[in-house]
Amino acid sequence: MATVKISIKSKELNSKGETTIYLRYGHKQKSTDISTGIKTRLDEWHTSKECFNSAKLIKNNKLNEEKIKIAKKTDLLINTNLENKKAELTEIVRKLQLKGID
Repeated sequence: MATVKISIKSKELNSKGETTIYLRYGHKQKSTDISTGIKTRLDEWHTSKECFNSAKLIKNNKLNEEKIKIAKKTDLLINTNLENKKAELTEIVRKLQLKGID
């Protein structure tokens, strides 16, 4: 059974402390990572939920309400983009399975 997950490589950081977010395709005990072209810092990434969450880094107080609102919108856009990429790859995998290509 093929799987598609969103992941990061926490040991591969650039000079800014960022890592690339990947789509990980797994099948028959082998996996391949496909870059999404999106980068994140480790503290912005929620591993178990496979999502970007930079808003959590902003202290929640009256002065930061607008910053949090903007960060949440940005997070939503990035996560939507990632989910769309994951859905595209999943659709390709299913089409191949329907054709009997395993």
